[in-house]
Amino acid sequence: MALSWVLTVLSLLPLLEAQIPLCANLVPVPITNATLDRTEDTIFLREYQTRQDQCIYNTTYLNVQRENGTISRYVGGQEHFAHLLILRDTKTYMLAFDVNDEKNWGLSVYADKPETTKEQLGEFYEALDCLRIPKSDVVYTDWKKDKCEPLEKQHEKERKQEEGES
Repeated sequence: MALSWVLTVLSLLPLLEAQIPLCANLVPVPITNATLDRTEDTIFLREYQTRQDQCIYNTTYLNVQRENGTISRYVGGQEHFAHLLILRDTKTYMLAFDVNDEKNWGLSVYADKPETTKEQLGEFYEALDCLRIPKSDVVYTDWKKDKCEPLEKQHEKERKQEEGES
């Protein structure tokens, strides 16, 4: 009797492994040319953020470590890393910061459109739950209050002019 019970339990183990764990979408993936549509390992980044009703503009360089799926940048002379997390919706990705430091870790979600879908937000909320980050800690960006659009358009126009002159 006990032997048949053990065999039954053992036969069900593959089914348990087949289930997707809650934190499955928090596994960094190696960065390839398919996940990052570039060949260089340094990216020039222009950041446009609206804070307290004004536009904050910064530029920086991101370093890509393809093997372990991280992106880094220097802030205040210290290199900070973020793990690239590809989601089920490939138009959405997350960056996980300080993943080995529970007191300081963070998570950002990026989508291809200003308003995220329920599915995109759902994956983000799953990741928050996995990291035990309360939804009340989330800072949302309201694209309707964007103060950076004029500056961003001006920079885009300047880039196109420079490309045309080259």
